[in-house]
Amino acid sequence: MAKCHRTRHQVLGKLVTQSLQTILTLLKKQDTQVLAVYPYGSHVYGTNLEDSDEDFIVVLKHNPNKHDILDVGSLSFVLHDQQSFQRGLWAHEAYALECYFLDPRRKIKDFVWDFSLDKRALRESIAQKASHSFVKAKKKIEVEADFKRGKKSLFHSLRLLNFGTQVARDGKITNYTAANDWWWEIWTNPSTSWVDYQKVYRPIYNGLCTGFREVCTK
Repeated sequence: MAKCHRTRHQVLGKLVTQSLQTILTLLKKQDTQVLAVYPYGSHVYGTNLEDSDEDFIVVLKHNPNKHDILDVGSLSFVLHDQQSFQRGLWAHEAYALECYFLDPRRKIKDFVWDFSLDKRALRESIAQKASHSFVKAKKKIEVEADFKRGKKSLFHSLRLLNFGTQVARDGKITNYTAANDWWWEIWTNPSTSWVDYQKVYRPIYNGLCTGFREVCTK
């Protein structure tokens, strides 16, 4: 199991770890071809491990192959075009919201998007994604013995509900590290039994679902 990159109470590292020019060079793109570049994932939440890739969402003006994933060394890029990212934002998809509400100092390149909070769309998107992650965690741990992915999925099910609650209550994601204590507990738990994880985290998950529904009414 990989060692933790930082202790659970350490602050996040540099606001921007890669320059726009470096990313453009790696992607073989001109600045005029790229609308936006957002850090994404564990390096933003502060849950990255020593072997964690740095993830980025890159929005191109034109990308014929939607949602391409390009890995370059320890960097991973998810490529969107303007239409696909905008649709994700309108649908209140978690990845788009996390990019949109990111601290401007962490955005490598930004674009003016069309967004207004729709609690019905938020409730549907977050509830569905969180449920999928919880079910996936069980499958990965109980059936496939893929404990690393299973633990990540379990964490994401809790994190998504926490982020969704922040958006519904505050109009934005105010704290990207709010769910991190659960991550360190889950990641360092030596159990290989889904029963053990479900016993602890099912009540937490259910409570988060209830809290989310209360602030995100239909």
